[in-house]
Amino acid sequence: MKQACYIGIILLLQACSSSEPEHSVSASKPNERSVYSKKEENILAFLSSDYETSVWASLVELSDWSDSLKKNEYTLLVPSDAVLRNRGLDKYQALVPLANRSELNKEIGHHLIPGRISFANLPDTVLKNVNGESLIYISSAKKLSEFEITAVERDLKIGRVVRIR
Repeated sequence: MKQACYIGIILLLQACSSSEPEHSVSASKPNERSVYSKKEENILAFLSSDYETSVWASLVELSDWSDSLKKNEYTLLVPSDAVLRNRGLDKYQALVPLANRSELNKEIGHHLIPGRISFANLPDTVLKNVNGESLIYISSAKKLSEFEITAVERDLKIGRVVRIR
């Protein structure tokens, strides 16, 4: 009886030790360490984990919107670093000094829409950003005012990010 109990414990230990480790990555499971995991709680956490949006992430963190983004539902249109370089980084570098904070807040607000908006099945519509400006979305062209939506949309626990490439 004692031997049977030991054999049962050994078999149980072998079964536990041969199972896949908790943090392993396999082809059938998404990589939990990926920047696209659902672990991001808010927009700022996502931006800081995405290497393609480092310039915009820095600007958002300097703005007065950073605290609100941690707690409230917004959709943030995030130009990638490549888009910002094409438009000229000098414009965005000029927003960094403390004396230019109101211009920075206005620029971030231009890209910030209250609530969680998905562009996947959105018909032609006019959206208002937090500055009260109208952003016209044309579904057939996948355009939002001057930005073409060729982007990755990410639902986060708090908010939504649309990265513009």
